[in-house]
Amino acid sequence: MLPFANMSADPENECFSDGMTEEIISTLAQVSDLHVASRTSSFAFKRQALDIADVGRRLNVGTVLEGSVRRAGSRIRVTAQLVKVSDGYHLWSERYDRELDDVFAIQEEIAQAIVSKLRAELLEGAAQPLVRKATQDVEAYTLYLKGRFYWNRRNEGALERGVECFEQALAIDPGFTLASVGLADSHNIFGFYCLRPPQDAFPKATAAASRAVELEPGLAEAHAALGYAQLYYDWDWDAAEASFRRAIACDPGYAMAHHYLGNHLVAMGRMAPGKAAFREALRLEPLSLIVNAGLGWAMYYAREYGDAVRQLQSTLEIDASFGLAHLWLGWSYEQLGRAEKALDAYQRAHIHLGGAPLATAAIARAQARLGNRSRAAGTVLDLEAETERYVSPYDLASVYAALGHREETFTWLERAFTGRSHLLVFLHVDPKFDSVRADPRFEEMVARVGVPPIPEDAA
Repeated sequence: MLPFANMSADPENECFSDGMTEEIISTLAQVSDLHVASRTSSFAFKRQALDIADVGRRLNVGTVLEGSVRRAGSRIRVTAQLVKVSDGYHLWSERYDRELDDVFAIQEEIAQAIVSKLRAELLEGAAQPLVRKATQDVEAYTLYLKGRFYWNRRNEGALERGVECFEQALAIDPGFTLASVGLADSHNIFGFYCLRPPQDAFPKATAAASRAVELEPGLAEAHAALGYAQLYYDWDWDAAEASFRRAIACDPGYAMAHHYLGNHLVAMGRMAPGKAAFREALRLEPLSLIVNAGLGWAMYYAREYGDAVRQLQSTLEIDASFGLAHLWLGWSYEQLGRAEKALDAYQRAHIHLGGAPLATAAIARAQARLGNRSRAAGTVLDLEAETERYVSPYDLASVYAALGHREETFTWLERAFTGRSHLLVFLHVDPKFDSVRADPRFEEMVARVGVPPIPEDAA
């Protein structure tokens, strides 16, 4: 399904057309035996002038759904058409002119029409609605769509606006589970991107995800969001893995559940099954930026730096503005001894991540590798003095490790532990700390974090 075009006069309504597309994709993905390209893969084609045959080939699908949304006041017009990739034949088309209150019915009718054309044998149960009516309130639903629109942008300002939308949606309908999941996902990203202190971000994610699980135990997204906080903040390894596997059981096609499970397995030092989980996520979402980059990230921790470089370069071929891919590419270049290439990658990450301190720290580390020790030391002192934005103690410790300042490295690792830095779950497998790995304090820190010993047969 291609993103529905926003034909409204107000560009702000793009969040509505995008959100409607995402909800129809999610609905169709619930139909057994129906292969549906994910949201992230489909949206890679937004605003691209590609023919249907090319889209079908790249997404490995036989049919493509495209359309548009025009919203004016309380009225909405949706046009949709289902096109066969092989010959461009229109299998189905329809136009809906309705009141905005009918948006749920429109989504259901489109989904039912697609199923009837592609999977006639499934119509035995067609009397039951396909669309999951998470809320009946159009205002709450519109706020949710706006929240997801901002969440998908993944920058600090957009995430803040997304949180406001999810909270407003929940104020209208406290039982709106998808809005609770959106809130949990937002706080998890605040924590993972080091945009907020862990103790500010992850507990809020836990509260929102737990509420969603309580209200809708079969919702894969809720279990996955809960597992994320259990992994990165609670350091409850068994609970996190159970949540991820429960999410997969609820919806085996939910790529992010496999992606998050890969995070967990890599943290446990189980590299082979970890990479396998990332590859399954990639099979489900072949054009997702975070899924593509995630596999390269896992290869870095597996110390397969050449493979990691190739995977992350491939990710950047999809979208050269994806900051995390630049950051993780720099990690691998750094370990390959290519400090100049690492510095270039980190500088690009700094631009695309909005000057995030984690990218600034990476630049300082590359400067240290290049022998620009005074510049690196000055940067890390500036980061220590930063008061406007959160700076992860783990990142500061990594700069001191690159400078060979052992005492400062452990001082900041101790502060990372006190602040419950999520990156500590990777300390025992992170090459950035190889220079202090033989120090008894290193193993003591790993033991305090509580990550189980790496299995002897782990690869």
